[in-house]
Amino acid sequence: MEEKLNSTLLKKKKIIKIAIITDIILLLIFILAIFNYSKHDVIKALAGISSILFLCNCCFILFYKENVLKTMKKEIFNAIIPEIFGTGTYMPQGMPQNMYNESKLYLNYNAYFASDRIKKGMNQLDISNVTTTLKNQNTSTTIFKGIFAIMKLDDFYKDEILIKPDYENKFVSTLVDSKNKMLGENENVVRLENLEFEKYFEVYSKNQIKARQLLTVEYMEKMVNMKNKLNTLIKVRYFGDKKYVAIWNKRLIDEKDFYKNCVNLDKIKENIKEIYEVIQKV
Repeated sequence: MEEKLNSTLLKKKKIIKIAIITDIILLLIFILAIFNYSKHDVIKALAGISSILFLCNCCFILFYKENVLKTMKKEIFNAIIPEIFGTGTYMPQGMPQNMYNESKLYLNYNAYFASDRIKKGMNQLDISNVTTTLKNQNTSTTIFKGIFAIMKLDDFYKDEILIKPDYENKFVSTLVDSKNKMLGENENVVRLENLEFEKYFEVYSKNQIKARQLLTVEYMEKMVNMKNKLNTLIKVRYFGDKKYVAIWNKRLIDEKDFYKNCVNLDKIKENIKEIYEVIQKV
């Protein structure tokens, strides 16, 4: 399959390359026509036609490139999902905003974008790329950017258990820090006897007993190992019969690789397997 995908990608890259070269030629014709604009009616017509063709070709490149990306990702996900997840459905549009808000992990934003959603079973597992930002007239601040997942649990958590990154970590802005503090969180701090874990994570819950039952020595070791393996921030919330997981600065597929290199299915599989493993174990 990898050979077929790369053959298709190569053909589509050639079409995009030809379109770009055509655009350059049209732009040169337009520039030459502009410099000689007043000399002849034919030159005026040529300037107008070349400018229209240039704009049309630009639109073609943008839409065709986007179409190539969507087609390639759909084929890759449909091939990988049965192997990694057993069953599941790929949806390019991403996870609905209300599902993200349900987690209460990173709120206080006013712009939401999601893509590449993998859904398994009836609310059994949902994974998506998500970016949320807080925009005002002059600035735009990233509130969350990465992979977001919801996983159904066999256990039930009446009181939430929140495991979040230690905000002394410089990856997280002071704005995100201040906007995502829980009310009365200092009273709900769960003190643990694992210095390595507490170096990276802070735990909060009203139910200290339930939190300690969850955060076993083995669990804390897994969290630290996963954090170090991915080299990024992980935030988890247990509430009701669901677990919400936010993994910073990761994507299910990095689209940039499609235009830089050939498709490497093994690399893509390894990345998605790694993400799935984190979601299952944290």
